Amino acid sequence: MIKRKKLLFVTNSLQKAGSEKYTFEIVKNIDKSLFDVEVLTTADVHINKKFPHIYYFELKKLGIKIHTNLYRPGEIQVDFMNRLPFKKISNYILFRINRYRRSSLYHKRLNKLLNSFDAVILVDALFFHHIKNNLNPDIHFETHLMCHQAQFNPDFKIYEAYDKNSTEYNFVYADEYQLKEIEAQEVRIKNTFGFPLSINVHDLTPVDYHKIVEKKELNIGVFTRINRIKPIDKILEAFEILKNLNSEVKLKIFGHIQDPDYHSELMEVIKNKGLIHHISFEGHAENMLESIKEKNVSLAWIVSIYEYVGYAATELCMNNIPIILDNIDGNNSIKPIDNETSIPPYFYTPSALAKHTHYILSNNKLEELQQLETDQFLSNHDLEKNIRHYEQYLLEVLKKEEAKNPINYEC
Repeated sequence: MIKRKKLLFVTNSLQKAGSEKYTFEIVKNIDKSLFDVEVLTTADVHINKKFPHIYYFELKKLGIKIHTNLYRPGEIQVDFMNRLPFKKISNYILFRINRYRRSSLYHKRLNKLLNSFDAVILVDALFFHHIKNNLNPDIHFETHLMCHQAQFNPDFKIYEAYDKNSTEYNFVYADEYQLKEIEAQEVRIKNTFGFPLSINVHDLTPVDYHKIVEKKELNIGVFTRINRIKPIDKILEAFEILKNLNSEVKLKIFGHIQDPDYHSELMEVIKNKGLIHHISFEGHAENMLESIKEKNVSLAWIVSIYEYVGYAATELCMNNIPIILDNIDGNNSIKPIDNETSIPPYFYTPSALAKHTHYILSNNKLEELQQLETDQFLSNHDLEKNIRHYEQYLLEVLKKEEAKNPINYEC
C-alpha cells in the first residue's frame, strides 16, 4: 500500500471568502487515499456572528484536523484587561503574557508542526509573512495565488516578504497574469501549475433562468464584499449611464460591508447622482442563488482583473446566471481593450459597459449569453476534473523534489 503524503494547507481564516472557499474545496475533494490533509489558520476562528467561520465547522464535520490560534502569536487586547480590577497590575500582566506569546516557544511549536508534513501549501501570498521564518527548505512549499497586484495600491507589494536573492518558489496560479506580477517583483520561480477556480458540478443547483427572464424585470446584481480592494466605483458610473438609456433598470448590490467608510462614500456618490431609489445594498447573500431568485436578478455585473473572475462569478455562470465584466488593470501597462465578443464580455470603461448591457437587454440576448457562458464555465471549471490534474502534479513534483528538477504543468 502506498504511503499517503502529508499535506498542510495554510490559510488566514475559514470565513466565507475567496481563499477560504478555495482551501475548503481542495481539502474536501482531494483524494484522501493519496493525501493525509490538515489545515492551519493564521487568524483566530472563534465565533464571529457578522462574518462566521463557516468552513471551519464544515471541515470539522469531515474529520479534518485544524490547527488554529494554538500556533498563532495572538494577543489579548488592552480593552479587555482595562475592565479588570487593579488596572496597572493588569496591564503589566498583559505585557508579560503577550511577550511570552511572541517568544521562541511559539516559533518552536510552529516549526515542529510544519516539519511534520511532506508539503506545506499556503493559500494566498498575502499571508506568507506568518510562516516565512518557519519553513524548512527541505520540505516542499508552494503558494496558491489568489490576489492580483492590480487590486492594491502600487506602494503595497504582495510579494515583498518573499526572498528575492537565493530562493526559488513554487506557485499554483489561477490566472497567468499573476505570474507576470511575480516576475515584475523579481521573485524567482521554480515550478508552476495552472489551476482555475473550480467548483464540484455535483454541488450545483442551476437556476431556471427562463423563469427569471419571463418576469420582465430588469434587475442587475453585483456580488462582492464592500471593500476598497474590490472597487465598484466604475459600476456606479456605468449604472448612471445605463439608467439614462433604460429607466426601468435597477441595481442590487449584495455583500458584507467590510469597510464602512468606503460604504459611506458609495452612498454619498449614489445620493449625489440621484440614484438613491434605483440602487440598493441588499447585505450579505447567505445563499447567492436564492437571493437571485428572490430579487429576480437577470444579469450580474462583476468586477474583474484582466478578465479574471472569482468564485461568485464562477458560481453564477455554472448555475445559469449571465455576467458582464467591469474590467480593471490597476494602471498596468497592458493596453485596455474592450471585448464584447469575449465569453464573458468585458469592458474597461463605464460607458462601454453600460452601452453593451443596454444592447443585451433591449435585443433579448440574455438567454443566448447565459448559455454560452454556462457551457464554457462548466467545461473549464469542473473541480473533479481539475483536482485530478493537481493531484498528479503534486505527486510528481514531490517525487522530483529529490532530484531538484523543476517542472511546469497546466490544467
